[in-house]
This record gives sequence, C-alpha cells and structure tokens, in this order.
Amino acid sequence: MIRLGRVKKHLITFSTALFMLFAGRLPSFAKDFYWENPVAITHGDARFPSVQNTESGGLVFWQNVDTAKKEIYISCRSYRALGDFHDSENFAGPFTYSGDEVPYIYTSATLKSGLTAVAVLSASNQISVYTSSDSGYSWKSCHIKTSGLMVAPRIFTGGGEKKDRFKMFISAGEENSFMLYESVSSDGLSWSGFEQFKPASKLRNPFLPYLSTIEGSDAVVFQ
Repeated sequence: MIRLGRVKKHLITFSTALFMLFAGRLPSFAKDFYWENPVAITHGDARFPSVQNTESGGLVFWQNVDTAKKEIYISCRSYRALGDFHDSENFAGPFTYSGDEVPYIYTSATLKSGLTAVAVLSASNQISVYTSSDSGYSWKSCHIKTSGLMVAPRIFTGGGEKKDRFKMFISAGEENSFMLYESVSSDGLSWSGFEQFKPASKLRNPFLPYLSTIEGSDAVVFQ
C-alpha cells in the first residue's frame, strides 16, 4: 500500500498527474484503480498542479516557487502517451510575490482547436497570457495592463457550440470593494476591453467565477 503521507510536501508525483490527465477518458463503469509507485515529475518546491486535455494527449501545469527570492515560475509537461512527454520548465516567469503565503497566480484553458492559453497575474495591475498551439513545445505571450488592483485572472473556453473562444474574468478593486469584469479572445493574444460582468453588476465583491458550456450556452457560477 502506498502511504501518500510519505511523499515529500509540494512534490508533484507522476501517478497523481496521470490520474488527473486521463481520468476523464476512463469508462464510467471503471471503479477500481491500480496504482504504480509515485515518481516525481518536478524538482524543488512545486505547487498548484492543473491539467488540460487535448486531442493529442494532455498538459500538466504547476508553479515552481523560490520562497527565498519570493519568485514564481510556471512550468508545463505535455503528454502524447504514457511515457511520451515533453517538459517546458519555467516557460513563464519569474513573477514576484509578497507575504508568507504563496499565491495561486495562474489558470489555463484549451480550445477545441488545441490552442492552449495560460493567464497569469504577472503584476498587481498586469495580466500576462501565454499561448501554445503545439502542445506546449513553444509559447507566445501578450501583456494586458489594467487600471487598478486585481486578483488572479480566471480563463475558460466558452461561446457555446458555434464559437470556440477564450473568456477571461478578473475581480478588480473599486472603492473599497471588488467588481467582476470579463474579456474574450479567439487566439489568446488579442483581447477585447474588459467590461463589467452584468449579472454581477449590483452585487458586492463577486469573485471566483467558473464557466461551463451547457446545451450550447455559457453558464457562469460565482461567489
């Protein structure tokens, strides 16, 4: 039996990443899982893993953290099959942070076309978006300035069945409270201006939105 408590803190394991990556492809009747021993896929202090599935395989993202310098990098491993992978170590960063707690500064999304975008809070008033069309082998970037303080951006795919585009939300400070704003892009590099998210326009401090496409329409849930 594997005792997960023995796995070093903040070390992302091969077994965990592959389960996240391929669990969505398992048949619904599969109830039993047989695990190999964990194998580390990262070095140093790695946190906040996330996964994007693509037609050719999948992508695993995480934050590499240097607590001494208070710097964060974003890294990626792309899988084409079990055992067939490519690492893009620290493809984005460094991004500085303050305080004792390490913040979660990025989110990711993938279009049906296979284009992947990673949105990062690169400064208190700047968002950086990194895109890849070749499963993480190469990356392009753009940088979006905002007028005030904001929390980490959240990026999704939306537009229903007819449109395949990215949608990004931010919560920005405004007169001692936060308001929710949205922007859209078809390529992850050219974005529309941020507009207030109308369903939350009369609510105080809306944040943590989550978007899902249901029967051809976008549904957004938020706190």
